[in-house]
Amino acid sequence: MDNTADKILAEAVPFVPTETSNVSAPFDWHNFSIEHDALLKKEMKPLEFLVENFIVIPSAGILASPKKRCKSWMALQLGQCIAQGTDFLGLKTQQGKVVYLALEDGERRLKQRLLLQNTVAGLPITYVYKFEALNSKLGFQQFEDLIKVTQPLFVIIDTLASAKNRFVKENDAGDMADLINKIHELAQKYNCAILIIAHHGKPKITEDRDAGFDIRGSSAIPGATDFNAGLYKNSDGTTDLKVEGRDIGELELRIKFDWEVTKTWQLLGDTKDVRRLESETNIKNAINTLGGSADCGAIADELRLTKGTVQVQLQRMRDEGSLTYELVGTGKGKKIFYSIPSPTSSTSSSLRNHQHPQLPLNSVDDVGERMSDTK
Repeated sequence: MDNTADKILAEAVPFVPTETSNVSAPFDWHNFSIEHDALLKKEMKPLEFLVENFIVIPSAGILASPKKRCKSWMALQLGQCIAQGTDFLGLKTQQGKVVYLALEDGERRLKQRLLLQNTVAGLPITYVYKFEALNSKLGFQQFEDLIKVTQPLFVIIDTLASAKNRFVKENDAGDMADLINKIHELAQKYNCAILIIAHHGKPKITEDRDAGFDIRGSSAIPGATDFNAGLYKNSDGTTDLKVEGRDIGELELRIKFDWEVTKTWQLLGDTKDVRRLESETNIKNAINTLGGSADCGAIADELRLTKGTVQVQLQRMRDEGSLTYELVGTGKGKKIFYSIPSPTSSTSSSLRNHQHPQLPLNSVDDVGERMSDTK
């Protein structure tokens, strides 16, 4: 036993402390203060986007969804787009080095997914599939060393649950805020963007979609980030990517996962535009079902919507020329009946000028339930 112990000690590699393991200098608030007029006169660098209207440099943010919604596929796709400098869901990207902490995957699964997405050789991406817990002193020190050595423009941590150990609970506001804040400080220090993949909590009873507060765990988590993104599945099999941030405002895209061919997320359009097209199509279908002409109440009943909601849509379509109308009756019995103008009518040119690009919504399959490996 003694000989074995001596042998282990003799072969042990000595620990060499890095700069980050040294005791840091005392905090001095003078280094982080500025007078009012000096701030007004100071020249600021313009906002630098890593992904157009989505991710800025430097920043730290979260992409979350319920389980099995292909968020890891999205992270892998996003990493490759940035490594190549190609568009991501129609958004321009800045080309740069990527580090991907794929903590729920191994080499085999990573390679399989990359091949399924038809990746190309030569991309500046470093994959790490096992790491010390980031909430430990050693783990965070090694994480900073990793960023310092590789100098990435973009870092992906997949997932938050796998990046920490059991000593930190997601519902613990203090510990989670400390961890996210430290990650945020690294992004600032090394001028990069860090994206953390996380999960949504239990579904709410309401239809509200809040990319920040839907994240599982303490509300301190989204409070410590620069941006938050969420994936929300729709009843027709499409998904909405909703993004909110301190510097970017709001972004909402209608997307679908192409499980059959490319194994990538595909853009259908801006969610507001897609919803508008859907509502216009539904109203026109209702009018045709009701005999080619109908009032607001009948259309609302057919669509099972409130009259107020339908009235707003009818008014907009009427103003744009995509619907014609006629007053029928007198006095209190007077009603406005709407109909679809014929292609040869005087309003046809107005309709063509205002209609939205045709999106292949009807071809979208509900692939979510068929995915067995789609985190």
